[in-house]
Amino acid sequence: MARPGVTLVAASIVLAAGAVSAADDVVARAMRLYEQHHYEEAAQTLQAGLPALSPAGRAGAYLTLGMIYLGNAELHRELSETAITVQLDYLKKLAVVRGAEGSRFANLYLGKALLESGEAREAAKYLERFSAQPGIPSRYRAIAGASLGLSHFVGNNAQAARAQRAANRHLFVPSHRPR
Repeated sequence: MARPGVTLVAASIVLAAGAVSAADDVVARAMRLYEQHHYEEAAQTLQAGLPALSPAGRAGAYLTLGMIYLGNAELHRELSETAITVQLDYLKKLAVVRGAEGSRFANLYLGKALLESGEAREAAKYLERFSAQPGIPSRYRAIAGASLGLSHFVGNNAQAARAQRAANRHLFVPSHRPR
């Protein structure tokens, strides 16, 4: 007949081994999800399993978690770059349409998008085209002027940036002053 103390110790060892195995399973499951590019689910799975890991096992789990977050960041960066490319293509198509079918603001939006994507010199062309149109409301002319000045500045043309600021200074003065 087995003594109760020995049985209790044996049961504890079996349960502890099962917990270690379960913790390893969490990391393995998270890695499988990571490899399948299911970053959010992998991170949630691993974060939920972190408390069950031994201190020695946590180092690998945190490394895995870092890999998951890095993969997620890379995915979002690539999606953002793709969205920018699609947006620029669409705005370029809109900007070439003239007449009643065309948008007066396509050049403004295209200029701002090009500026945000790092193409300052190209942006300046579209912003200048927008600013040259008659009948543009002053607030949009101010947006175009500020964006054009920024595009000159980013394009390392400080003299043109200063000239743009001086030429459009009247657009940035508030119409009323607080008391």
